[in-house]
Amino acid sequence: MNIERKEEDMNGAFVANDNGTKAGEMTYQVRNDGKIVIKETEVNPEYREQGLGKKLVTAAVEHARNKDLKILTECTYAEAMFEKMPQLRDVWDEAK
Repeated sequence: MNIERKEEDMNGAFVANDNGTKAGEMTYQVRNDGKIVIKETEVNPEYREQGLGKKLVTAAVEHARNKDLKILTECTYAEAMFEKMPQLRDVWDEAK
């Protein structure tokens, strides 16, 4: 399983692939102020309950840390991950 970041203009995604099969995806937008807005996290049914959603959120957090960015959440799953995992909150901007 690998996770790739794809970005075009102001839209992007972290995509999880399992031997050529798209297992899940987390979409985001980059705002003019440079903040990342996580829009939606989806995991295909056959890959659920394996922590893949958490891996996608973690990939976004690592990207934000590397680029010195903040993350906003519109996705309820991603927001729940930030609330449950204090170690991710350094890049989370709770303002909506």
